Amino acid sequence: MKKYIICLILLVFCFVTCFAYINMMFSPKGGIQDQIVKRINNSKIYIDVLIYSMTAPKIQTALIDAYKRGVNVRVIADLNTSKAKSSLIQGMEDAGIPIKRMKGLGGMGIMHNKIGVFDGNDMVTGSYNWTSNAENNNWENAVFTNNSYMIMKSTNQFEYMWKK
Repeated sequence: MKKYIICLILLVFCFVTCFAYINMMFSPKGGIQDQIVKRINNSKIYIDVLIYSMTAPKIQTALIDAYKRGVNVRVIADLNTSKAKSSLIQGMEDAGIPIKRMKGLGGMGIMHNKIGVFDGNDMVTGSYNWTSNAENNNWENAVFTNNSYMIMKSTNQFEYMWKK
């Protein structure tokens, strides 16, 4: 019986990982922003975003448009960078998108995640801030995947932080 359980666990693991796609992209000028916008535009139910810095107008516009067409959009942003003059977080909040601003622990910490979860079946994570600088000038990376384990862990972390 024990062997059957182990085989079943391995089979499920293989199924989840073998049929998941993973696409790793790099910037500058690697097309990451367009891939994020594409996922935002294709979302029908919800988008959860954890972002350190947001200055890319194309991404902001896509999130606002998604919200206006009835997609449940929520954003957790870093407390300090969301107050920067170049930040587009306030504009999203003004459009009605629920925004939670956070800092890290211990007074010096920051909210440094860069994650987007789209309809619970697609996500992006990596060093890539959702900024014009990240797209055009910085050496950054982003991983796009539909891996259910990564999506579940990211969603759980988002919910944990949203409730704080």
